[in-house]
Amino acid sequence: MSSHHARYERPHFRSRECNLTPLDQDELCALLREHYPTTIFCNIDRREPDQLIYYSSISECDDSCSIWIPEPGWKPEWGYESEEMRALGQTVLLNLPRPGLFYHQSPVVRFKVSDWYSDLDLPDRLMNAEFLKFGRQQGLIQGYFFDDEPEAKAFLTWFFNATRRMWTSRFQIIDLVTGRVIDETSGGTEWCGPDAVRRCTEEADFFTTIWNSEEYGTLVGAKALPKKQRARKRPDAGKSAAKK
Repeated sequence: MSSHHARYERPHFRSRECNLTPLDQDELCALLREHYPTTIFCNIDRREPDQLIYYSSISECDDSCSIWIPEPGWKPEWGYESEEMRALGQTVLLNLPRPGLFYHQSPVVRFKVSDWYSDLDLPDRLMNAEFLKFGRQQGLIQGYFFDDEPEAKAFLTWFFNATRRMWTSRFQIIDLVTGRVIDETSGGTEWCGPDAVRRCTEEADFFTTIWNSEEYGTLVGAKALPKKQRARKRPDAGKSAAKK
């Protein structure tokens, strides 16, 4: 369903903080296209009027990207929202596809700890080490629906259920000065994809986040952990318990 983008009702928002590697981003796009074949990833071109920039995956965008689920055969229609906008020569996309998502990525950056925490009294081995780190701000994926948009609501329900099954919110907190594991957290607002988990497991210098923590009193790094697998009950478990 497509609709004009100017709405004055209060929408319902759903969002999730997510730090995804490029491979995680590609897998997410593949999942979307598998269930919604018309999915497009794009941005409105700010340099050329009435143009969209298309991507094959959200991993290709530099900063943020729109994810739209248009009807088959959809084509963008540009025009003026009002006479005031016409006088200014400012066109808008009149048939904004719905449902949709907005993705702001937090890119992976390689840096030396000494470049960021030169004021800390850290061991030479740590000051000279390099780490992979996601950007300072969390990645975010967000969508919304209005009360008269059951299809958009159903899409967001499916999407956030699917990503909850795909991603993890379990993290191991490591004291980077001593190398000691000091905590394990789960159920927070930050989520990571399976490739981030793999890299955290296989690469000693890969962390989803590194920060100087007041809570732990040291420089810490977070490593994403695999989701906990729920134990499956045997089909006859209930019957066995009943016999006892």
